[in-house]
Amino acid sequence: MRRRILIISVVILAGLAVSWLLIAQRQPEWTTASADALGEFELGLEAQGKVYSAEALQHFSRAVALDPDFSMARLFQLITASDSKDASLDRTQARIHLEKTDPSGLKPRERFLLGYYLKLFNHDAEGAAEALEAYLDAEPDDPFALDILGRRQAGRRDWAAAEKTFKRLAKVAPNRVEAYNQLGYIALARGDFADSERMFRTYMYLAPDQANPHDSLAELLILTGRYDEAREQLEQALRAKPDFCVAFQHMHSLAILKGSMDGMEAVVERARAAGCEAPMLARMHCQTPLWRAMHGQDWEGVWQVLSGECGQVLGEDTLRFTAAVNTGRTAEAAPTLAKYLQALEKEPPSFKKSVTSAISLFMQGQEELAAGRFAAAAERFAGADAQLTYRGVDETGTLKLFNRQCWYRALRRAGATSQAASLLAEIRAVNPPFADLTAAQ
Repeated sequence: MRRRILIISVVILAGLAVSWLLIAQRQPEWTTASADALGEFELGLEAQGKVYSAEALQHFSRAVALDPDFSMARLFQLITASDSKDASLDRTQARIHLEKTDPSGLKPRERFLLGYYLKLFNHDAEGAAEALEAYLDAEPDDPFALDILGRRQAGRRDWAAAEKTFKRLAKVAPNRVEAYNQLGYIALARGDFADSERMFRTYMYLAPDQANPHDSLAELLILTGRYDEAREQLEQALRAKPDFCVAFQHMHSLAILKGSMDGMEAVVERARAAGCEAPMLARMHCQTPLWRAMHGQDWEGVWQVLSGECGQVLGEDTLRFTAAVNTGRTAEAAPTLAKYLQALEKEPPSFKKSVTSAISLFMQGQEELAAGRFAAAAERFAGADAQLTYRGVDETGTLKLFNRQCWYRALRRAGATSQAASLLAEIRAVNPPFADLTAAQ
C-alpha cells in the first residue's frame, strides 16, 4: 500500500509539474491586460519581420489604442514611425509616456528593450551598449537582442562579427528569416556577390510569399548588371505585395544604372495607383528628368532641374555640387562642400561619418576634374572608393559605381592608361553593362 501511495504521489507531482510547465509556456511574452492589444502587437511583429513597415505601424498603433499602458506596443510604434519617417505620431509625447513607465512590472526582455531604446533616444550610446551587453550575458540567445547586436556590428562595419551574430540568430530563432536578408547585405558589403546571392535565395526559399526577399535579391542583381533578372524579381515582389513601394523605387535605380530612363513615367503612375506615399512619388517624378540630363552629361540641365522645386524634393547635394562646378558656378558650390567638411569634424567614428567622408572626397574629386587637375581628381575618387561598399542600391552601392566611373575618367584624362584599364576591369567584374557605359564616355 505504501508503495502504491508513493507511486500515486509521484504521478500527481509529475502531473502538476507538466501542468505548471504548460501554463508557463502559455504565458504571453508581453505585458498587457488586453488580449486584443496583444493580438495586434503580435501582428505588428509579424509585419515587421516581413519588412512591411506601414502595416507594422498600423498594428502597433491599434495595440496602443486598445491598451494605452502597453509599453512595448508604444515602444515599437515609436521605433517603426522613426525608421519609416512617418510624421503622424507625436514622437515627443510617445517618449514622455515611455519614460514614465514603471519597469518593475515588465518582463526581463521588456525591461531591456525599454531601457536600451530610452538610452538611445536620450543620446546615451555608451549606456545603450552596456545595457545590450549586460542583457546578452544573461540571455545570450534572445532573438531581439541578437538582432540589435548584429545591426550595431554591421553599422560599424564589423562584417565578420555581424555575420557571426546573424548566423547565430538564424540558428536559435529559425522563424527570424530576415536574418538571411541581413547576411545577404553583409556579403554584398564584403563584395562576395556569390555568397550574397546564396543568402538572398535562402531567404526567398524560406519566405516564398513575401515581397522583400525578391526585392533584396533584385538589389544584388541591379548592382551586378543583371538587369532583366532584377526587373523580374521586382515584379515578383509586387505580385506578392502590390503596394510594396520600395520595388518601384528600385525600378528607378535599375534605370539609373542602366543609363536609360525610358518607361519611368509609367512606373511612377503604377506607384501612384498602388497608393505609394506622395513624397516618394515626388522623388521618382523628379529623378526622371534629372537622370536624363545626367546620362547625357548635360550639366546645365542638371543644374536647372535641381535649382527648381525638384531640388528641394531630392536634396541631391552631390549632383547639385557636380553641376555647379561643371557650369562655372563655384560660388554656389562652395557652401555645400563646406557643410560636409564641417560635419566631418564633429561626427564621431561611425558608418555615417565614413559616408560623409566619401561624399566630401567625391565632391572634391569633381571640383578637381572640372578644373582640369586630373591626377588630383583621381586621388580624391580613390579615397572615396575606399570608404564605400556595395551594401545595397540605396545605401552606398550606387554611389560606389558612379564614383568609380568618375575615377576611371580622371585616370584616363591624366594619362594613367594602365591604371584606368585595371580599374575598368574591376568595374566589369562587378557590373559588365555599367563598365561598357563607363568605357563609352
